Amino acid sequence: MAIGRGENNGRTVTYHNVVRRWLKLGDFAGTAASWTVPTSEVMADGADGAAVLVQEGTREKPGVILGAAISPVGQHAAVDESKTTEAQ
Repeated sequence: MAIGRGENNGRTVTYHNVVRRWLKLGDFAGTAASWTVPTSEVMADGADGAAVLVQEGTREKPGVILGAAISPVGQHAAVDESKTTEAQ
């Protein structure tokens, strides 16, 4: 991406792992839980991967990240719909 102004004006930057959207799945209460996310929500805007974070705090005042996982989606992933992801 070409930078058009600011301190990097005139430079070209390649971005990796760009966060395009946050989607809150629920509130973690310290016990096993599961959430379902439609594939259409993840694959919007040509996304090729998704990350899940378990984090303390609130949207307004985020806290420590307790756990994280990343997974490819779309053409880059073999889909096994029999599996679910659980926070534990």
